[in-house]
Amino acid sequence: MTITRNIVTGAADRAAVSRRRSRFTWKDAVFYGVVLLTLVVILYPVAWMILSTFKPSAQIVGNADLLPTEVTLDNYARALDGIGGVSFWRFFQNSVVLAVLSVVASSPRRRSRRTRSRASTSRAARSTSG
Repeated sequence: MTITRNIVTGAADRAAVSRRRSRFTWKDAVFYGVVLLTLVVILYPVAWMILSTFKPSAQIVGNADLLPTEVTLDNYARALDGIGGVSFWRFFQNSVVLAVLSVVASSPRRRSRRTRSRASTSRAARSTSG
């Protein structure tokens, strides 16, 4: 008898919870509207920056439109040529070297056995003499 009552009561509780969850209030609408507006404000400059790479140079500066009227890949070719006589690949190589050196410099170093045995011996000597 109690098992049947618990099953029926559990089903009623679940139905009440789902009814409470399905209510959409004005507070929820305002919250989601603010979230959506914030998302647009944050993502518009990113989308503009990415899509501007496909615009001609003259159209990038004077035009805030999101979509380019004329699609071109000249900006990518110019970027690969480099700046001031230094190619893109030289910049890329410098970045890789710096990244690898940073990882190596920040990684923990292993102490040799010789150093460890001296350290443990000196610790043991300090603890017995103190």
